[in-house]
Amino acid sequence: MIRLLPTFARAARVMARSGDFMSNVGSFPSNVRSYFRLHHPSQVRVNPSMNTGFLFLNVHAPPFDDVRVLRALNFALDRSRIVVGFGGRAAATPTCQLLPPQMPGYERYCPYTHDPRPDGRWYGPDLARARRLVAESGTKSMRVIVWDLAGGPPIEGIPPVDALRRLGYRASLRLLPASTYFKYTDDSRNHGQVIEGGWSADYSTANNFIGKFTCAYFVPGSSSFDSSEFCDLAFDRRVTTAAALQTTNPPAAARLWTRLDRELTDRAILLPTVTLNTTDLVSARVRNYHYNPVWGALVDQFWVR
Repeated sequence: MIRLLPTFARAARVMARSGDFMSNVGSFPSNVRSYFRLHHPSQVRVNPSMNTGFLFLNVHAPPFDDVRVLRALNFALDRSRIVVGFGGRAAATPTCQLLPPQMPGYERYCPYTHDPRPDGRWYGPDLARARRLVAESGTKSMRVIVWDLAGGPPIEGIPPVDALRRLGYRASLRLLPASTYFKYTDDSRNHGQVIEGGWSADYSTANNFIGKFTCAYFVPGSSSFDSSEFCDLAFDRRVTTAAALQTTNPPAAARLWTRLDRELTDRAILLPTVTLNTTDLVSARVRNYHYNPVWGALVDQFWVR
């Protein structure tokens, strides 16, 4: 790994010519990444990771106990602002679904966009449709709090607050330090409405994401892993079936995971925002670069000229 030197141009020259073989440039300023992509494109590797950012929407806390409001916020959120907050398209891609790319069962799907197209991409918010749904729900002007982590730029928190205000809600952002954030937001007795979240795959199966929205992860009146507080026994049974098929019939399992992923999207119990990318900068001396979406760059496969 290299040190971030006083100027990005100097850092680029050192990295391009040195014996250091790789650096993840995702944490570098955007102008540093742009410099590398412009002047050393053959050394930049951008890969999707199995990591999805999202917002929990508490289905037991008004106004989100009304599916029209859940869908309205999904329509209204400008996901492009969250992409910018993460560092641009090299760092993040807008999404409307829980499963990340490269996950078995993933098929791009986005009903919450203006000008929807068969390719399933998000093209921008549809504020007019969102406002119609809020008007139908009769919940306009209710108070809504968005919870996010303190200690850094609230990448997730600010755009949802703005979207809620455009829909007519009295929205505000509350920040908590990491020492208390999860203890507070995971506790259903605190009735958190909108809570910043995100998951990264521990292993390459959709159950690692979808399975966390089963009843086992929500315990009323206590701390729960699923801050959306979603529990549907019929949904649980389909998850159990898909998990069993994973070892005996992977193609059938993938098809069922696809349907379950779409069901979660349609029911809007969460608000997926972006899937994250990993950007590696490798020395010109590196050969045989390989990347695993769970484990990242496979350094043991590299060889250096």
